Amino acid sequence: MFPAIPPPPFLQCPGVPLIPRKTWRQVVQVYVNAAAADAKPDAKKSLLLNTLGGEGLYAPDEQTLPEGVQASRDGASCDAYQQALVVLDAYFAPPEGAFCVRAQFRRRVQDRTRLPSDSF
Repeated sequence: MFPAIPPPPFLQCPGVPLIPRKTWRQVVQVYVNAAAADAKPDAKKSLLLNTLGGEGLYAPDEQTLPEGVQASRDGASCDAYQQALVVLDAYFAPPEGAFCVRAQFRRRVQDRTRLPSDSF
């Protein structure tokens, strides 16, 4: 079997990723299946974290999971690799209503009673 070619890092440097998150996840899933199809979940998790890049490793770990995800950790079917995918999806997902939040931010104006030199 030929060695699998790793995908480009998701976040090599700070800023906006070059690859959309959904596309990157599909590419990584194919890479992990090709490189470590019969490997243990911990080895698959290591491959996943290796493909994040330098800045991507600052993503939260399992101690910072949302409450809904914490409950699924008790199940026997959830392994380390699947748990890492859930954590990364929750961390890199855009906030709900991001378009609305951005529009509200752009509509903000300075209060007429305040001067630019006033403190908040």
